[in-house]
Amino acid sequence: MGADKVAQLLGMQKTIGDIVAELARANKAEEKTKNTEKDLKTDLKAQLDKLKLKRRSSGVAADIKDDATAAVAQLKGLHAQFDNLVTALTQPQAGGLNPLTNYIRTERLNSALKTCDQNKSFWLVVQVINAGGNNRIKTNLLVDVFRGGNRISHSGGVIAQYHLFASDGTSIRSGTVSDYTNYINAEKINQITGSTRQ
Repeated sequence: MGADKVAQLLGMQKTIGDIVAELARANKAEEKTKNTEKDLKTDLKAQLDKLKLKRRSSGVAADIKDDATAAVAQLKGLHAQFDNLVTALTQPQAGGLNPLTNYIRTERLNSALKTCDQNKSFWLVVQVINAGGNNRIKTNLLVDVFRGGNRISHSGGVIAQYHLFASDGTSIRSGTVSDYTNYINAEKINQITGSTRQ
């Protein structure tokens, strides 16, 4: 056999050895990938079971993928519901306070009432439905000179609703009241209201 043939055979032997070694490495990598895929499937199944979402019982990869997609869709729906709840609780209402603040205030009030004698503790909710007033100014050149100015009188009215609660939240009484006053001289308002301001 010629030297060229021997060199070719030795080269082929080395190439075959490299291919065999590469094939062994590829088989190991494939086995590792299969084990990893199996572990991932098992982990995904366990996570889906923890979520307690509806899913198929099959272990086929396509079914697991579909289950995971459905789980993601359900979780996105829950996330959207949670966001809506947070928005509803924190968005200010017409009165300026949000429901979460009202809830916290109610809880504080409730804890304060529990420390008092519950048979003597009540809270009253009053809401003004409508209120208004009017000023009337009378002028008389001759009288105003001696009085030191115009004669001013006020008139007003209010409609309010009330609700009285016991400390345990029981409604005791509620209703709507209204009141109206005719024109009253401005000087007499302090006496009527009991105000000391001049």
